[in-house]
Amino acid sequence: MQDPATRPIRFIHRGAIVEVTGAPTTRSVLYWLREDAHCVGTKEGCNEGDCGACMVMVGTRDDASPGGLALRPVNSCLQFLSALDGKALFTVEDLGRTTARAGDGETLHPAQRAMVACHGSQCGFCTPGFTMSLAACYENRVASGTRPTRQAIADSLSGNLCRCTGYRPILDAGEAMFEASTTGRSMPRIDRAAVVRLLHNLEENPPLHYRAPDRAVAAIGAIGANDRDGWVAAPRTIEALASLYQAHPDAQLVAGATDVGLWVTKQFRAMPR
Repeated sequence: MQDPATRPIRFIHRGAIVEVTGAPTTRSVLYWLREDAHCVGTKEGCNEGDCGACMVMVGTRDDASPGGLALRPVNSCLQFLSALDGKALFTVEDLGRTTARAGDGETLHPAQRAMVACHGSQCGFCTPGFTMSLAACYENRVASGTRPTRQAIADSLSGNLCRCTGYRPILDAGEAMFEASTTGRSMPRIDRAAVVRLLHNLEENPPLHYRAPDRAVAAIGAIGANDRDGWVAAPRTIEALASLYQAHPDAQLVAGATDVGLWVTKQFRAMPR
């Protein structure tokens, strides 16, 4: 029987709750996508968070954000799978969708449509990452009722590199994707309300046999909390962090993993907990 103090890593992907058990502590989101979920639109480039070919979008519940959902682009090569717990994951495969009506074909996200129209792709390897960064910019700006300047679009792409297309057509695409939103055309966007409902369901319905710890100790719950390995907990307060660190002084503290992630991808360090 499952230890009541532990549970799987749980997050939203492709409109459903995903539960992952037995994953190594330092399993990256990128490798989970490509090798386990077989979503290979997300590319591996530098594997150190510099090129942005592996960019995905992560959604979290946030009452201060439009629709109660905060969306941000993330380098999946550095993000450990455990960090997705309680969140929603979006990849380039999630942006385009096929409509049910015969003959309509694929409906592109404004970021995808603009990249095609402005010739923002050449070899195409970096394109999924650029598209995800543009999509995050579009989703957040449209939801808040604002439109970015060209410089603001460039800033939103500061985590992406392109070696052959050059940045001018990509910036053109960044401006063009907002044009459709001002013409009254109905453009596909992420359904924030639906995602928030799924996240709420994820939080309010833990797996069977799972005994939730103190809410201050873990955001949703401890994962693999044993004496050898696993993701111990996600503290919400400084006091909870201090208590956990005192109880597990050998554990590695992880925040954004932009440093710790490189220990794994470039130095091949093993971090059991």
